[in-house]
Amino acid sequence: MSKFSKHYSGRLFLFFLSIFLYPVGLEARESIPDFLDGIFKSQMKEHHIAGATFSLYSADTLTITRSWGYSHVDEKRLADEDTGFMVGSISKLFVWAAAMQLVEQGNLNLNQPVNNYLKGSFRLPDTYQPVTMKHLMTHTPGFEDGMHLFTKDHTVLPELETYLIENLPKQVYEPGTTPAYSNYGAALAAYVIEQISGVSFNDYVDDNIFLPLEMTNTTFRQPASYGISEAKSKGYIFEDGRFISPYDEYVLPAPAGSAVSTATDMTKFMEALLRCDEDSSDNILSNETIAQMLSLLYTTNPKADGMAHGFMRLEYHGKEIFWHGGDTYFFHSAFLLVPGMKSGIFISTNTANTRFYYLDQALLILDYLNGNKKEIALSNRVNGMNHFAGYYKASRKIESNYLKILSLFMAMKISGGSEGLLLHIPGQKPELYRPIEEDVFASDYKKMIFERDNKGKINRMVSSYMPVMVFEKMSLRENPYFNIVVLILTLLIILRNIVIPIYRLMIRDKRSKQFYRWILALSGIVIYLFFTLFFSTLNGVESVIFEQPRYLKLILVLPSVSVVLFGVALFFWFKGGIGSKQSLSSTFWQFVGFLILVVFYLQLNFWNLFNFMA
Repeated sequence: MSKFSKHYSGRLFLFFLSIFLYPVGLEARESIPDFLDGIFKSQMKEHHIAGATFSLYSADTLTITRSWGYSHVDEKRLADEDTGFMVGSISKLFVWAAAMQLVEQGNLNLNQPVNNYLKGSFRLPDTYQPVTMKHLMTHTPGFEDGMHLFTKDHTVLPELETYLIENLPKQVYEPGTTPAYSNYGAALAAYVIEQISGVSFNDYVDDNIFLPLEMTNTTFRQPASYGISEAKSKGYIFEDGRFISPYDEYVLPAPAGSAVSTATDMTKFMEALLRCDEDSSDNILSNETIAQMLSLLYTTNPKADGMAHGFMRLEYHGKEIFWHGGDTYFFHSAFLLVPGMKSGIFISTNTANTRFYYLDQALLILDYLNGNKKEIALSNRVNGMNHFAGYYKASRKIESNYLKILSLFMAMKISGGSEGLLLHIPGQKPELYRPIEEDVFASDYKKMIFERDNKGKINRMVSSYMPVMVFEKMSLRENPYFNIVVLILTLLIILRNIVIPIYRLMIRDKRSKQFYRWILALSGIVIYLFFTLFFSTLNGVESVIFEQPRYLKLILVLPSVSVVLFGVALFFWFKGGIGSKQSLSSTFWQFVGFLILVVFYLQLNFWNLFNFMA
């Protein structure tokens, strides 16, 4: 499934390459395979990638499919052009192609509420204005994110309707106003296709996309059907100097990311979307519909690249590119089209937790093939950079459960400097963006576009090449530094509350008999226990995107236990007479400690850590 960071490790990992070949001469064309071998072999060695597959298509020029490394390491089975790789959120492109088929047939209107097409008991609630297929295609239905995306056991996979009912997300934005990447939205679109066509989504894409295009090694079914399953690559982690494949992964919102395909089959899909023949009667979509699909449908800011009909649009040095990335836990993929050159590319790897920055390699290949990199004109305006500085969170976020706290760890930091702005993304080197016009900064083709509220203050940032989300400036309560300070002060106060009554008991101080102090100590012990168990349970991305960790709901009861004990301690402190048995200074510092603990508990509530029922 696609993510902005995976970063949502927190990390954003996306493949996208832009390419193409003319005016490349024959000699250069013949050197492309050697160049690709050099790129991928060196990067796979450096970043410990078990296997990769690649295809490049250019109408009337050439088609290249290549693979490197292993699909099954233990068996020493090499990956090839017919090895199946999970393509993650690239699966959504088949959902959107199916939707455009129904539009072409007159059975679906992109601007009609999706509820109009739902015939069963499941319907979206009328929280805001109606959600349309256009909203789903552009990731603007307003849904919050959901992180429970995968399972290791295919026997627990729900039916599509069941998944939609049981995982209905909260709407946190008015539909059509704010892009926030949504796997649920893509799954809902697939369900609409089922309702209109009268057949399951898997059957629909088999009969109307894969069969006509002879994509015989592509499927959404989980587990993959026998022939495809035998050819499908294993997913790997590089650990302790070797590749291990600990389990298979299965996608819960299946149509949003469960497709398995090959370099050969994805080339056929590229060709289908890039054909411009006069007679397109044998294609999955007419030329007119393809032109509509690959046209701008939505942008949150006119200076940003925006969304086509399910594709992200990218303007790269005069080239219009339509692309999509795809990430599961193990597999990372990209699919892109350059319609002006009738060209496209697909790439996929089978290893988790790599630091292979696909964008850097994409630009390297592009520059090799085209040599057309252009410098962006910079502005001399370098004053007032601190107005833009601060922490920013993605609109792709969770609001209704304990995973809201992930935004603390995934926050982007922007800081001002003499030359421009530094963008700090967790796990990556800072990147310098220089001013090019008012409220717009650029680093090569990438732009940060800042927007202001009605008082003229910066309130969010739009990334030109990432149109599926925006970045909102974080408030004080969301600020990582503020939360760290509150946490440190709280832990010190709790430690003091635990140590003092024990110490006074040991020296036989009569104040050791103050009941409220022992209740405070117990309350603090519960908090220490909570943090120990909570962070040891959520100790990596795997514990977030797969099933909810065992005993987590029980662990999330602990903050409620602690705050009840704290309330009891406050009661007995008041009952005993504030300051009657201690000095004024001691009473003051006790009050300050209580006040900090109140702020701490309010922050726990803000991050939904009392919400153990969610």
